[in-house]
Amino acid sequence: LPKKPKSESKKEDNLKILNKYHNLLEFIKKIYLKYQNEIKKINNKLNLHQKDYLILNKELHHYKNLKKVFNKKIDQITTELDQKKQILMKHKIYSFKKASLMIYGLELQEFKQKNDDMKKIIQAKKEQIQNSKIKIIDLEKYKNIYYKILYDLSKCQKSLNIVFSNQ
Repeated sequence: LPKKPKSESKKEDNLKILNKYHNLLEFIKKIYLKYQNEIKKINNKLNLHQKDYLILNKELHHYKNLKKVFNKKIDQITTELDQKKQILMKHKIYSFKKASLMIYGLELQEFKQKNDDMKKIIQAKKEQIQNSKIKIIDLEKYKNIYYKILYDLSKCQKSLNIVFSNQ
């Protein structure tokens, strides 16, 4: 077998190396694109959680206002009930009019129950807000990890491009 000239052998070696690096570069580009898509997905999820967070805060504010209204109504009914009891007791007709006071008592119980329900709703909203904060923080962490990987991949891509240009 005749020996190949050195320049031809060197060319073939260089082509093999170049092909190897080219495949590696293409692989890195695919990973890079995949991670960019992951970042887009994370950003979309993040936007959804941030919107949920804002909505939950608005709902919490609304429920706190309702709770204030219920507390005022409870105070008002309690005051009226006490005044009517005093008037009836003063006129010694308490036993005859006791049934009329029951309406106020039932209304008072109803508002107290609504107030208790409101407290539970407010607590649930606070927990949802806390969970939303945790999800937002986690998504931000994931996004930062992907950005770091993309940065590292871009450095690797640049080094391979330098190798290509030197070949």
